[in-house]
Amino acid sequence: MTSVPTHLKQDVFNLINNAFDALKRFYRWSKELPPSSALEKIVKELGIILFTLSQDLEKVGPGILCRH
Repeated sequence: MTSVPTHLKQDVFNLINNAFDALKRFYRWSKELPPSSALEKIVKELGIILFTLSQDLEKVGPGILCRH
């Protein structure tokens, strides 16, 4: 698996590295858990439910996640 380039600024390196770690974790869950359990854990970790609940009711709809 490819690693994050080390020549990046430390804060950028940390952001990308954390994102890769999360993607690896999500992938592992998708292989180890039933689909519904994996999806539940991913949605919870990403905070998707809390994000949509924090939006104005007029803005909430099927496309809310695509606009942000």
